[in-house]
Amino acid sequence: MDDLQCNSSYLEQLLKDEAALSKTVVTFDEEKRTYSDRCKLVVFDLLDKGVTAAHVSEVMESVLHLVDKEANRLPSRSTVVRLNLERLALAQKQLGAVFAEKEDTTLMTDETSKFGQKYMGYEATDAEGNNYVLAVRDIETKSAENTLNVFKEILQDIDDVMRRSDDEVSKSVLQHISATMSDRAATEVG
Repeated sequence: MDDLQCNSSYLEQLLKDEAALSKTVVTFDEEKRTYSDRCKLVVFDLLDKGVTAAHVSEVMESVLHLVDKEANRLPSRSTVVRLNLERLALAQKQLGAVFAEKEDTTLMTDETSKFGQKYMGYEATDAEGNNYVLAVRDIETKSAENTLNVFKEILQDIDDVMRRSDDEVSKSVLQHISATMSDRAATEVG
């Protein structure tokens, strides 16, 4: 029995060594019809670094060429866009799981215009100084009503991704906000 286990271990190691020597990096599982988690993480990292969806595969291909490798498949632009939405859902899920438990948080908003369109950034900080980006959204005006309505949409998105219909997460987030701050006013204690 020991000889069989020894031979099995030896053969498994040979297979691992052969895979390491292969020129092809497996980024796509043909059987499951999905990209590997490692490939997705690379896509997320490139998007974080400002690489556009149209160029993610080109960058991956260039880096693989540097180490004399090639991928069995690289994601198309539309796949990268879909993965970016998946990344957003993961971030919202993390916000729902982590941020909702933080106490003494400060909600911050900042508005900017680009090409005639107004955008509002919603961020928060907890008592330990950790920053959380809640969202950046189009906004009609910077009025209190519009700012609140967009914030409600953001909270609803977090509730949706957490798959809770009773608004538990958003209520918890709201209960823990102790101050708000915008780019036009000093801190307003809640």
